[in-house]
Amino acid sequence: MMLIILLLLLTPKLSYFSCFLLKDNGSSTTTTVNIYDNAFVADLVKDSAESAATTALTTYEVGGSLDGGSITTSSGLPTLDDYLADVAATSSNQSVWFDTVTKLEIQSTYGGAYTDTTSSLPTSAPARTGAKATDFTSTYSGYLCICFVLMNLLLLLEQMVQD
Repeated sequence: MMLIILLLLLTPKLSYFSCFLLKDNGSSTTTTVNIYDNAFVADLVKDSAESAATTALTTYEVGGSLDGGSITTSSGLPTLDDYLADVAATSSNQSVWFDTVTKLEIQSTYGGAYTDTTSSLPTSAPARTGAKATDFTSTYSGYLCICFVLMNLLLLLEQMVQD
């Protein structure tokens, strides 16, 4: 068994990196990925409301793959998408977070207008827990989370990340 650990922590000036060549974790069966407490910024997070037909599906969950939306960022974090998806298939722990979201827009009804909800975002780093990774209504900390996985239990992996 091989163990791979990717850590990018506590580097307050790190605001960009590129991992477009990092596609999988090789033959590793255990991987740890922790990326937070840097300077990664999401310029715009748009949370789209889904149709009634989509939300009625048994596979629909808030923050899941059918939950639409987009993230605009120049941080380079989206270059990890393939790698994070591959690692999620192993016994892994992943905690990948934006440090700041500049603007948050939420669409409350399908096809409706977006509302600027930026003022609802946390003003300091939230705890890196599953509860915070999926909180889109009380503390809004889920909007800072890219991916949170504990031992092969995927709680959140953004479907659409756009540069």
